Amino acid sequence: MNTDRGGTCTVGTFDGIHLGHQRVITTLVNRAIEFGTHPLVILFEPQPNEYFLKTEAPPRLTSFREKLVLLADLGVQHVLCIRFDESTRSMTADSFIRTVLVDSLKIKHLVVGRDFKFGRQAKGNIGMLRSAAHDYEFTVEQVDDLEIQDTKVSSTRLRKAFECSDFSLVRSCLGRSYFIQGRVVKGRQLGTTLGVPTVNIPLNRSRSPLEGVFAVTIDGIERTHFGAAYIGSANSGSSSGQVLEVHIFDFDRDVYGSELRITFLKKFRADRQFDDNRTLREYMLADIRQIKQWIQATVTVLAPQNS
Repeated sequence: MNTDRGGTCTVGTFDGIHLGHQRVITTLVNRAIEFGTHPLVILFEPQPNEYFLKTEAPPRLTSFREKLVLLADLGVQHVLCIRFDESTRSMTADSFIRTVLVDSLKIKHLVVGRDFKFGRQAKGNIGMLRSAAHDYEFTVEQVDDLEIQDTKVSSTRLRKAFECSDFSLVRSCLGRSYFIQGRVVKGRQLGTTLGVPTVNIPLNRSRSPLEGVFAVTIDGIERTHFGAAYIGSANSGSSSGQVLEVHIFDFDRDVYGSELRITFLKKFRADRQFDDNRTLREYMLADIRQIKQWIQATVTVLAPQNS
């Protein structure tokens, strides 16, 4: 991949790509236009907190693939993904500046957020960057935080909004509705057995910020559809954690291999374990009825349209 050496870049985790992140990215794109370069975003996989905390890491808001989609929407086509491993963890802030930013990328302009930290034990900060910028002849621009209701927009705040099922705040912090995007794979086909067929989409993260049953829209199959989505592990039969299963209303086609975007509108109940399939089916049908009633009564601006 052409990483546009000598260009304009930013570095971060950017989990969620919320409005605070978007302010940084938009500044990056605008500066790249001014300087006649391509904007470059440097990401880390796994995310550093996933490397350090393993299964105890906070729920991940966006998969790597979703980040690429969202960054492209903001005008970023060039992304450098650095594997976060022991060598990355042990790299000092000085070494990161010298070996990655200067020697490898030969950056001319760096855009960072207000609380940007980097390097071993997160000892690198804006002051160190500005000192290095003078020595290595690049410039640094710090972007202020973005606040909503007098509180900083952050990935941590987003996770708390998810915990409270506050989808209004989630939309305010993201500047959009929250979605999960992925390719449909074969599942256990339990839903089909129970008369409530579902599509299965890998979450591609160790833990989702969402868990339970939700009203959703589904995009990627001719037009927008409404549906009911389940995220959880209680009834998934999965040994690897949570699953995402979606029942698409008034739809019975095979969509294996299709890339779908599932947008979450409202939470209806928490995840729970059922002792038998008959009870599970009764709850699934009740969930579907309740969600359809809510959609009919509430959702007018999201009425599916032919594409």
